Amino acid sequence: MAPRDFSNGKIYCIRNWAADDRIVYVGSSTQALCERMAQHRRDAKHKNMKIYTLMNEVGVEHFHIELITNYPCESMEELTREEGRHIRLLRPECNERIAGRTQKEYNEENKELVTAYMKKYRVVHQEALAVQKKNKYEANKVAILALNKERYDANKEAMLARNRAWHMAHREAMSARSKAYRDSEANKEALAARKKAYYEAHKEADVAHKKAYYEAHKEAVAARTKAYREANKEAIAARKKAYCEANKEAIAARNKAYKERKKAERATVTSPDSDASN
Repeated sequence: MAPRDFSNGKIYCIRNWAADDRIVYVGSSTQALCERMAQHRRDAKHKNMKIYTLMNEVGVEHFHIELITNYPCESMEELTREEGRHIRLLRPECNERIAGRTQKEYNEENKELVTAYMKKYRVVHQEALAVQKKNKYEANKVAILALNKERYDANKEAMLARNRAWHMAHREAMSARSKAYRDSEANKEALAARKKAYYEAHKEADVAHKKAYYEAHKEAVAARTKAYREANKEAIAARKKAYCEANKEAIAARNKAYKERKKAERATVTSPDSDASN
């Protein structure tokens, strides 16, 4: 086959005489228009395309080809992009796609459709996608961690600012979701067990960290605590009162035990003097 001569490039349309000579298809070619139309008529006999379905329904004799513009160019890419431009302008009913359009351009022009499709796809293939993601991570773990660290170091301030802004914008929703998760009976035992295990494993480090933080921020902590108590005086008093009412017996027992312990301590301290005076 001889190489295509794109200096003979042209954009054409196919019209339907049976429908007010309406443009039903736009294409591009380097062939003579009569040759291109003859090829379309041959393809209509065995190819499954919208234009050929219409031609077979109405009758191929009702369709004719017409030049839109000559378009001499250097490559197939240039020619199909020009074809796509005319498809966008004329919006013919039988073009199933826009010629020359990249996947990125399609995604931009059909954002809602693509988003809905991807959402449905993720739901249907959730398990398979999770396995695929895990396998990919395990196979490229070192490279992924190194790349993530490099990106973080290069964009640290911007990423932190973006994260803060996102958390501020979604604070209520996140709080509600966390509360719902914690309050769920199905998660309570697991959360308690995980919390206990973490505390046991990090007890000393946690105590040391809290102590160091307090020592370093003693005045600020005291001021913050004082401000909180002043601002929430009534709520704190109500909460304290409610606690006392709910735990009256336990508090009385604890106070009684405390008094008896102190009494025993005093007796222990004073008994040697009593012996000496006797």
